[in-house]
Amino acid sequence: MSDYNMSSDDEPQVRSLTLDEFVFRAKRLLDVGAMDDFARFVLTGVHGGTQHQVDAIKDTLRDNHRVQALRDYDSILGIHADICVDTPLMVYPVSKFEDTLKRNIHIKYSFEDPTGDYTVPVHRIPNLCVAKWGTHNMIRALLPGLYDKERKSPFLSQHELAVFYEKGLRPAVEVLLESGAAEWPPTYTAEMFRARGKNGTLSFQTKTMPKWHVKRLGDEIRRALSENDIPWGAGLVFLHQIRGVKTSNVHTPVRAAATTAFEEFLQDHKFVQEALLTGDWWIDVGVEIASQDMQSLAWRTDSHFHIVKSVVKISTRHANRITRPGSSKYIRDMTSHLTAVSGCRISPGVRAQGPYDVNYFQ
Repeated sequence: MSDYNMSSDDEPQVRSLTLDEFVFRAKRLLDVGAMDDFARFVLTGVHGGTQHQVDAIKDTLRDNHRVQALRDYDSILGIHADICVDTPLMVYPVSKFEDTLKRNIHIKYSFEDPTGDYTVPVHRIPNLCVAKWGTHNMIRALLPGLYDKERKSPFLSQHELAVFYEKGLRPAVEVLLESGAAEWPPTYTAEMFRARGKNGTLSFQTKTMPKWHVKRLGDEIRRALSENDIPWGAGLVFLHQIRGVKTSNVHTPVRAAATTAFEEFLQDHKFVQEALLTGDWWIDVGVEIASQDMQSLAWRTDSHFHIVKSVVKISTRHANRITRPGSSKYIRDMTSHLTAVSGCRISPGVRAQGPYDVNYFQ
């Protein structure tokens, strides 16, 4: 009998199912070949005149369920006037278009120029990748002097890229490497000509900057731009992006293990640890909670408030404010359309950053 043979005045009975019960009923319909009933049931929950709904809370873990928590460092982001690595750099005379930072990384940078004081998302500041090192690590030059509220893109124009190389980077290389600079392209146009293949694709080269010159590179680029009357070079700073290899520094969530793992993380990536005392730095810390009974786990939606309050160390008022539906700080990511089970993405804002100055939480 069709589920729609009830009169328009009848209200279908509502029955609550666990996830296991829902899957069992759906599989039973599938096994007997009742494809119309199967499709209707999995899409609407209606079968046999009854409206079924999945109540994921029925599958809540028991208090004695065994779980394991592990912690690791996923990445470091940092803004500094100097390049803060103690290793040779692979420097791009002409940067790759795709390496320009254009997506939101949830951090802001404050600066001033003759037009006023600004605090803006970093991905809105004109930038270019100048160097890489290691497997996943990158140095970008941020150019706040080119920032304009009306500017729609963080990409530098061809003219700006040419000025940066010919009036900034190459003169700096000439000072640092002296005769070694002869190996570098004489102009931006020359490198673009060399990079363009027969089929029109671009293949950009890198040049090695010895590690003993790395610290001075920023000062020399700013000095060269200034001497060549390029006003937007004065506020140049470097965005460091250090990406860890997944699970390479997993440790238990205790202070001693966290400290040791962090020091090893910095050493592995040839980072100058003293630089953390200056500049602006953000550390992406991950915590993985796993069932020791090999169960699949998901966060309850009503746990977001409690997790944020505990981890970020903020007041009940602030935790409630930034996990309230409709808050501009809060986005829910539902699991399989189950409203009671979801992850979240939170940008706490200045008032709810807590003692650790948390910029982003997910």
